Amino acid sequence: MGLATNFAQFIGTPSHMSPEQAEMSEVDVDTRSDVFSLGVLLYELLTGTTPFGREKFSDVSFDELRRIIRQEGPPRPSTRLSMLAAVNRQRSPCPTHRDSPTSFKNNDPTQG
Repeated sequence: MGLATNFAQFIGTPSHMSPEQAEMSEVDVDTRSDVFSLGVLLYELLTGTTPFGREKFSDVSFDELRRIIRQEGPPRPSTRLSMLAAVNRQRSPCPTHRDSPTSFKNNDPTQG
């Protein structure tokens, strides 16, 4: 007896799922979805979190989860890395490594 999935069956880890998979149709679910998932892994390796963090999916309905995956664009890795760098500088035990509030351009820590 072989293992088979049904048409439009939701299979996979939502945080690593391509928008085509979230559509729940077999159209356009091919090698590109695998490449998308590899991109999510790279994103996670660079930033320490998936494009849509666990907190984003924790308290949403099934349909909302699918909508987020299909329609919302995640933050760019460079934006996440800039924010992480700003937070790490502020947590630094050495005062000379911390940013002053005036060092941010237009009050944006990503532009510091």
